Amino acid sequence: MTLVEIIILVAIAVIVLAILLAVFKFLIFLIPVAVVAVVIIWLYYKLTGKKTNKELNFYWQKPKDEDFPSSGRKEARDVTTKDVDDNN
Repeated sequence: MTLVEIIILVAIAVIVLAILLAVFKFLIFLIPVAVVAVVIIWLYYKLTGKKTNKELNFYWQKPKDEDFPSSGRKEARDVTTKDVDDNN
């Protein structure tokens, strides 16, 4: 490699690093904007009294029997089960 090629590669690397630094700096400056937006959205839902906890907690709770309508069948009585013997 000649000296000119090395200088060109270094110049390209400096330009790429400067662009990356500008992008990262822009993203860092957007963090407070995102925090303010989240707080405003939270306040909106808090003040309007919408029930979001019920929908969010639905996925974390075990289903109850009353959550599912019965099919109209009676429960089985005096039922026994046998283990499957896999001797194959």
